[in-house]
Amino acid sequence: MQNIKVLHLFISFLYSLNIVSQENIVFSHFTHQSMIPSSLIDSITIVQPPFLKLYTNKKQIIDLPFDTAYFNKSISDTLVLNFHDNWVYVQNPHLDWIKVETNQANVTINSTGKTFFVCLAKGKSNNGRIIINNDTTFSLILDNLNLRSNTGSCIWIKNNYKSSLILPEGSVNFLTDASSRDSLDLSNGCLYSKGTIGFLGKGTLNVEGNYKHGISSSKNINIDKSSININNVLNNGIHCDKFHMYSGTLFLNLTNNASKGIKAKESISIHGGTISGIATGDVLIENGETSYCTFLKSNSNIYISSANLNLKHLGKGGRCLSADGTIQIKQGSLFLESNGDGGEYTNSNEEKDYYTSKCITANKNIYIERGNISLLSKGQGGKGLDCSDSLFLGRKDDDFINNDSLFIQVETFGSALVDNIEEDYRKGCPKAIKADNYVEIYSGNFYLYTHGSGGEGIECKNALVTRNATLLINSYDDAINVEKRGSIYGSNIYCHSQNNDGIDSNGKFTINYGIVVSISEHEEDESFDTNPNKFFINGGIVFGIGNDKVDVGEAYQSYYSTSIYDGLENPFTFTGNHYLCVTNEDSVIMSLKIPSNNSKPFITISHPNFRTLDSIELCEIDDITKPSLSLFDNSFLLEGKIEGKVYKTKKIELTKIETK
Repeated sequence: MQNIKVLHLFISFLYSLNIVSQENIVFSHFTHQSMIPSSLIDSITIVQPPFLKLYTNKKQIIDLPFDTAYFNKSISDTLVLNFHDNWVYVQNPHLDWIKVETNQANVTINSTGKTFFVCLAKGKSNNGRIIINNDTTFSLILDNLNLRSNTGSCIWIKNNYKSSLILPEGSVNFLTDASSRDSLDLSNGCLYSKGTIGFLGKGTLNVEGNYKHGISSSKNINIDKSSININNVLNNGIHCDKFHMYSGTLFLNLTNNASKGIKAKESISIHGGTISGIATGDVLIENGETSYCTFLKSNSNIYISSANLNLKHLGKGGRCLSADGTIQIKQGSLFLESNGDGGEYTNSNEEKDYYTSKCITANKNIYIERGNISLLSKGQGGKGLDCSDSLFLGRKDDDFINNDSLFIQVETFGSALVDNIEEDYRKGCPKAIKADNYVEIYSGNFYLYTHGSGGEGIECKNALVTRNATLLINSYDDAINVEKRGSIYGSNIYCHSQNNDGIDSNGKFTINYGIVVSISEHEEDESFDTNPNKFFINGGIVFGIGNDKVDVGEAYQSYYSTSIYDGLENPFTFTGNHYLCVTNEDSVIMSLKIPSNNSKPFITISHPNFRTLDSIELCEIDDITKPSLSLFDNSFLLEGKIEGKVYKTKKIELTKIETK
């Protein structure tokens, strides 16, 4: 009691000298440190040790416990939380409008002044928690904070105001929440805010969500410059209405079935930065309904203007990007793997159904304009690009062939889920690109590979249109499969099918201009398989090798379509890696490296130069010189001079076909 009286007299003496008007008085009591500007204090009364009653010049009364008090010349407006083991030490410079309550290492902050404030949290505790009952916006600085909660979330921001979480450069922070909540706890994430959260600063935040989500907001979440790592969440790594990322890095580790890396009730927008991750969670099937483990999932749209994505999914039915609405990619580098198997199940209608893994899937349209996209699927039935409406690839204003603004490579290794060869029945087939409506390709370079049964390069349920693009497709089944019609406008296309048609259209297929090479190795399958008399050659260069004759409906230039076996004493026997050349004397008009041995091939060829020729010759040779390459430089289609040994040759008289 005597010490308190002495302290009171000492403070009064300093006031009488008027030397502390610009200083702070720091009152310490056990885990609290309350820092108050001396200019705010009107008078101090000792109530009963260890309590003081402070009267401010704003006519406020503050009850304050203390053990010691001292002056501090540094003036700070920051509320400081310093965690140490099972305790939190508080420095509060705003006692007139911010109340701080502590229970060991659990701290509750109540702001009532409707004034922006800054709170800094640091230190370490294995049983700590921060609850902020804010009445306005604020900033929370995490400066090497290591916090684990045994009672609920690590950070709970209760009210619907925007908050900034600042991660200073060089700081590394850890948050881990409890696996349960009491009935009054509404926080569903390790870090939860009822309002929008914006992450700023170049520091690092590591989050584990043991209850539901890692970082959760009832509004929006924005990331700019920060590095955030989310591990072992039960449900979603990030859960919000809208997600925006401008820069920084985000790492997602998904181990639970049906978990999501980013789950947005509305949209996901990525304008920069890097997102990487590994997923092992499987699809979850309950009451005939499926829920997929997915890296980026939006109930609406996904928009990517510029980003680096490197995501690898190993779980059954796994998805990398999935939107109930539209996916639009303006620019970016995406390396996505969805390698888990598909499977069969009984759906909610008590019918047999199936699921497959997908790299990019949307219930509406997919737009990809520019960027470097690499998609890999190794599981049964896996798909690269898949949408329930239409695909639009490349840019309409890229009016030149072989432009490099868009590069897409898709490779699948899995086979069909159900493959009944006898009844010609397949289900759950792998696809590099699949659309239930239109596929329109305006520009870009596409490399599509499918290795397993049922695997197709492009499947389009309605119409396919290509303009000014380069497509190299090597498939197990159809390289291109169009349900209704296909049109080629100025594209370079190479199709090679091991077990079906090169190009298969159930309706009309028209080559207007461009270069189209189509090869089928399979017995009785064709290079161009269309309904009778619905294959049209309006222009361009056409080179097909198959095992059945192609029915050409109309042609605006000379063409040749028959078996080169006919009329030869020593018929052609195609030898793999030799060249099949179309020549005029010793000048090679076009040539193709033979992909495999074939004793009775059917050839379909057409070239604009045939208008000026009466005849051509087919040759099988060792090699050609390649002084100029009109298309591919990998021996897909070449011009030049005969260089190697000529094995067979056949002269073909050309019938003039006048332009219609």
